[in-house]
Amino acid sequence: MLAFDIETMGFLDTKPLPPITCVCLYAPGVEHKLRFFKVSDEEFEINKATLFGLLDAATCLAGFNAVYFDLEYIRVFFNVDVSAWVLKCKDPFMIAKHVLKSTCGLNFLLELNGMQVKTGSGGEAVALAEQERWQELLDYCLMDARLTYDLCALPAIAFSTHLRGSTDDAMLWHFRLSSAAPKPACPLKLDEITPTVIYRLC
Repeated sequence: MLAFDIETMGFLDTKPLPPITCVCLYAPGVEHKLRFFKVSDEEFEINKATLFGLLDAATCLAGFNAVYFDLEYIRVFFNVDVSAWVLKCKDPFMIAKHVLKSTCGLNFLLELNGMQVKTGSGGEAVALAEQERWQELLDYCLMDARLTYDLCALPAIAFSTHLRGSTDDAMLWHFRLSSAAPKPACPLKLDEITPTVIYRLC
């Protein structure tokens, strides 16, 4: 499994599309920090080829809101077909949105599952890029990818039935997507989820 995260200078609905500043990818023993903003044309093309090669080679990808944001941004920004990457991407945000019918941020799920939380925000990442603090920006982006990997590597992920809701055990859902219907106390195991199942729930 290879986790990834992107940072951008804005949002998908902004015209013209703001640039991707960087993409970072993480797996145990593997770290890639690829910058795309204010680099030479040669570095841009090298980093793009590296990114596409890594996404192609990974047997499984992990991202948080990657289907709706990261991969969609990559599709538009680079004018590339991302369908193969979408189909092998584990994305807890999709489970929250299409199974529990609510959404939350990465930090909420990290905290809910007793894990380390991130220490910055997308807005801060934009400021780092504007100030050309490249190493801090890349470190922040890589941290997001690593935390996403750690979350998706859990044997079971706890989700709350309420958006930013209670961490009371009675309010948590643990279920398998392979079940005919989600049932409380049935553990959710991401390794048993096929992306096709998630997208059919849309």
